[in-house]
Amino acid sequence: MAKVKNQVYDGSEETYTDKGGAIHFFGELFRHIMPDAYPFFSLNPTGIVRKSSRGYRRSQQGRGSEKQAPWRECFKQCADRWNAMPEECPPFPPCPAVSSKKSVWEAKQDQGVMCSFYDLFMDCCLTSCTEITIYGPDGIAYKGGAISADNQCWPCVPPCLVDGLSIDYTAPCMSCGAQQTLYAMDSVYDNFIPCCTEEEIRWKIIQGGGHLINETGPQTTYQAPACPQACILPVVIEVADCCNRSATLTLTITDTTADYDAYYIDRGECEITCEASELYGTCGSWAWYWRDFYTCAGMLRHSEIAWSMEQGTVLGDCSPISLCYISPHSWCEAELHPYQVVDLRTEEQIEAGCCPPIFN
Repeated sequence: MAKVKNQVYDGSEETYTDKGGAIHFFGELFRHIMPDAYPFFSLNPTGIVRKSSRGYRRSQQGRGSEKQAPWRECFKQCADRWNAMPEECPPFPPCPAVSSKKSVWEAKQDQGVMCSFYDLFMDCCLTSCTEITIYGPDGIAYKGGAISADNQCWPCVPPCLVDGLSIDYTAPCMSCGAQQTLYAMDSVYDNFIPCCTEEEIRWKIIQGGGHLINETGPQTTYQAPACPQACILPVVIEVADCCNRSATLTLTITDTTADYDAYYIDRGECEITCEASELYGTCGSWAWYWRDFYTCAGMLRHSEIAWSMEQGTVLGDCSPISLCYISPHSWCEAELHPYQVVDLRTEEQIEAGCCPPIFN
């Protein structure tokens, strides 16, 4: 116990500015010098400062006043977070992000602050404290505090926040009633999702029919619906992980066994040839374009010439030979329908489940 003078400070007096630009005040220094002491308040500037008995400091006694309660709860949560933090960042930091005591120590060294790295962490952690008020029956209210679920105080960066997430599949087009295994894929670690447990990888169907054999884990099996339902909507499946990453896959359910022309697509340009006879001074030009026919599964079934024209010896002079191309190009512009898609399915074929991907 000691008798001192003017030891009750409001903490507003500036003492120094660290190299990071943060201003530190005298009140902080006072608390670091005498962390276990508290003054007796009185009207006289001369008072008594003594060390409190362990466990009997006012800051350790219950929730405090209504205004103190949120901050005391947050302080306890921050202390629990500190105690649970690893000494160093793990090889694959998890999500939500965690920090490590070494990370906080390095931050203290970098900033050049005078406080301990524990105090630096607590100061950072308490900035995320949010006051919560819950009203119950008869207007009874509970007031408390909660810190952010993510540890943003110099966190260990999970690789999942940098990598991408996708879905690996066998085929984008499936037969009615068939099954297909889907895999969650990391852009760097392939089918290993480094930041999450298997239970934290979640699957769901966000559009279309069918069902998933399992809804959590690094892989799942999708069961396609029966064909009469297949042409209503394409199936969209989503996978999400603990780092708030997600990816979707669109699947078409169709009759993959159907062996007939479901639609055709005209190719984008004509093929033109020009031949000249130097002996007779004549030239001949030919032009045509192709049409490709596809099955219900979107597979090329066959191709055939959709339009062709031959121009005989109409140009007496084939020099230069490029003159032979002028007329065929004008034919193409008039006849060609580049990349047009024409549906050849009948109503019966659609009802039977002929649902090519191009129409989804």
